[in-house]
Amino acid sequence: MCGNPVKWSDPLELIKGLSDGVIISTPNQNYRAIAMGVESLSPTQATVLAELPSYGSSTIVKKSLFGQNDLVALSAATGEEFAMFITGGRRLIVRGNATSIPIDINKAKVLGEQGWRWSSHVHPDGTLMSSEGDRLIIRFFRNTRSEIFDLKGTRILFNSKGDMIPPDRKPLPSRIRE
Repeated sequence: MCGNPVKWSDPLELIKGLSDGVIISTPNQNYRAIAMGVESLSPTQATVLAELPSYGSSTIVKKSLFGQNDLVALSAATGEEFAMFITGGRRLIVRGNATSIPIDINKAKVLGEQGWRWSSHVHPDGTLMSSEGDRLIIRFFRNTRSEIFDLKGTRILFNSKGDMIPPDRKPLPSRIRE
């Protein structure tokens, strides 16, 4: 039995009988608990974080092993921004600090020319709004929009013109009475 390395609640004993080495997807992690140190990163997340020791460090992982939820978990564990870029079956993860990620225009141009797309990044302060820098940098990638996540896993989309309001947040059209 592999135990419960992530330290999440398992009332139905779903992991009972799994052998060691089984990687379990963690889409329902409690990011707030990770931020408070009550819940741990998954083994895969911990391995990726170990490869990103400081501001500006980066690593490439297989797309099948790391996703948006994992990116949010890293940010919850450190209080720092992380960005994810994708191409083919690979994900490039870049570590920032509490307020920024070190991708300037020149780095964005190089990544864009190499075929990378800017998938997402996390704002650990909870701000679900793109910055002027975010809107500038997205212009150098093949994709025209990207996502911003907060530590609850809530997301917004943005493009070079601004934030894209999701349908559930758009005001209802006013009714005109005749």
